[in-house]
Amino acid sequence: MLERLAFVCWLALTAVSVGLLGMSPWFGREGAELFLAALGGTILAWLLDHHGRRHLHFAECTAAFDFIERPDLFNGGVPHLQRADDLRRLLEAWKELYERRTRGDGDVWEVQALRHKTEALLAADPQLRAEFAQELAQHPELVGH
Repeated sequence: MLERLAFVCWLALTAVSVGLLGMSPWFGREGAELFLAALGGTILAWLLDHHGRRHLHFAECTAAFDFIERPDLFNGGVPHLQRADDLRRLLEAWKELYERRTRGDGDVWEVQALRHKTEALLAADPQLRAEFAQELAQHPELVGH
């Protein structure tokens, strides 16, 4: 816990010191004092970094900021997207079948097949039920809760 606090302090000190080093020429005469204070802060940050990497596990804290690329990190992954597309297709097929049934052309076995496929998709990926809640609510006969 204290190691992380020391790391955050080092990070803040480094950011402020480097920022002030870059901005000090804009302050005219007072910039020289600001430059010296920022240079001292940068040296102190360097010493803290050196000590922290040897004794306080700063390397692990720094590694925590690394981005780990995973295809399923933000969108649920490729299988989830595939099942979402399949569910969209099943909902479209259900709309077409419903229109045919109102004209008297519908097949009872096709209705059962669509129900079973939809239930299988929702069982395989429960997140789909929440994502498609509005569409599924429009067709309660398609999904047996």
